[in-house]
Amino acid sequence: MTCYYLAKHLEACESKFSDLWSTAPDGYQDIFNFVVAKECPASCGVCSEEQLRATVAEADPGDWPRAALSPKRIPGSDGDAVRAHLAAAADLGPLVITHAMGPLFRPEAWTRSALRSRCSPPAGVPPAPPWPTIAFRQPSSVGAKWAGLRFENGAALGVRDLPSLIDEQDSGRLAGVALFDSPANHTCTRTLHRSANDHEPDAMPAPRFFPRDYEVALGGRDGEGLLRKGGNKWDDPDIFVSKRGTKTHVHIDGHCTRFWMLQLNGRKLWRVLPPNETVHLAGVPNEKGTDTHFLADVLEPQAERNADVNASLGAAEHMFEFVLSPGELAVIPENWAHAVFNLDDTIAITYNYVDEANLPCYLASLRAHAGRLLVKFFSQLAQGRALTDAANAFAHHPPLAYYAHLSTRAPSERTIRVLDDHQPWGDFFAQQGPYAAGGTAAIEAEVQKFARALFMLASTAPETTDSEEAEVLLERFDQLNREQGGSNGEHDEL
Repeated sequence: MTCYYLAKHLEACESKFSDLWSTAPDGYQDIFNFVVAKECPASCGVCSEEQLRATVAEADPGDWPRAALSPKRIPGSDGDAVRAHLAAAADLGPLVITHAMGPLFRPEAWTRSALRSRCSPPAGVPPAPPWPTIAFRQPSSVGAKWAGLRFENGAALGVRDLPSLIDEQDSGRLAGVALFDSPANHTCTRTLHRSANDHEPDAMPAPRFFPRDYEVALGGRDGEGLLRKGGNKWDDPDIFVSKRGTKTHVHIDGHCTRFWMLQLNGRKLWRVLPPNETVHLAGVPNEKGTDTHFLADVLEPQAERNADVNASLGAAEHMFEFVLSPGELAVIPENWAHAVFNLDDTIAITYNYVDEANLPCYLASLRAHAGRLLVKFFSQLAQGRALTDAANAFAHHPPLAYYAHLSTRAPSERTIRVLDDHQPWGDFFAQQGPYAAGGTAAIEAEVQKFARALFMLASTAPETTDSEEAEVLLERFDQLNREQGGSNGEHDEL
């Protein structure tokens, strides 16, 4: 009986161990107590959510069973070398860009105390939604939820802004809780260099290495529109603030997106595996079969739980390990599994994106999702939903809208670009799609073309069998969508 067994099969971390002991035969309580003390580290041996929120690992991760690989490290001044690696990153693996922001990054500007001061609201102005996005590692969520995390409403825990979270982390009450993928603009506007007229000292611009993101192609000048996070303005990039000893279980970012993370304070240990090695991580498909969670603990390779779940980490021949330090920027390619351990208190900014290199993979992911949506569209029509209402609603569904847009308007040339200079985030968003200048009105006009294609599809859809329904509907939708055309053509060159 191991920690994994207790957490998953007996849901020990969701209840009280005392409840479990009551079911043990007389005389076995001492044995149970011994097993818990021996097998359950602090991250699982605690029972309540309150204790989990306060828990951090006391020891650094265990050694990998084989020799680890080191990623390519390229100075930020060498744009050509960065461009070449990004073009082939899906095969080459992670990249670390050293001195990524050059003289724009000053370490002393990104200490926890400096960030707390920077992010404190003006006197007399109470905190307002959206609240910070916070999460902690929950053992019973490993293999069941993305990255084994439990996301929470910060306001319910008394965390209504970043300074209050920093205080609660430092007090120990929420030491195990991280600011996780929280939109930087909403969490602390002063962390971002928004425009050329923005003179906020030390605010971070958009790195010059990533000028394109097709995942916001249907977005306006300020990032509003049909974004994957709901269409709010400035929902990206995100900020992380974590305590030493917190960690993120191994996972893969969805929809074939790749991402970069700029380390601003402290050090993070990364372990990254290519797609062909994930067979050793004891994957568990989610209920819809659209994603995979992993049971293996790559940060503790020697843990007995890995044997429990039939993980075979020692058979993984290619695992990249590296430490990301302040001023460095890591790039993790699409479909590469990764786990992270905070060696220090850390602060970082991150952004998931789709560029010319991973656009085909992203489109394939969207196509699968769009097919499921088309089947659901016809199912709702069969249940009596009005065609006009259904066509309009489904045309606004981001995966279907992005598939319809990019499958016909993606650029024929797919050359990775690196700019000469970093740029304000406002400039970055303004150049992502042909609709930025026209704002939400231009985006809506484009989406209505998709709605007309859906309307026509409902009138002309061929008879299908269940096994081929999605593909047949997609082929017909593709044809109708192309017939709708568009005055915008391909995306403008940068």
